Amino acid sequence: MIHTHIADALKSPHLIRLSDGMVLARFESMKIYSALAAVRRLLDRGTVRPGQTLVDSSSGIYAQAPACPRAPPTSPPPGRRAGSPANSTW
Repeated sequence: MIHTHIADALKSPHLIRLSDGMVLARFESMKIYSALAAVRRLLDRGTVRPGQTLVDSSSGIYAQAPACPRAPPTSPPPGRRAGSPANSTW
């Protein structure tokens, strides 16, 4: 599967079949979901604004997750046209 944003790829649970009837779910996907929810809550409440810096004391995957939430850009990146279907998820 090809994802349009890194957050989509990271939050998708990775399941690994160990044997018949036994499937392993990788834990980092749970950490991604909780970090994304925390950042979205901060954005929704207006506690932080897009572009502000967030600092987290974690040294693992949870610390990487806050960099992943996508916020709607105010303008397209250089070289991209607004409204272009191929560029709709900058």
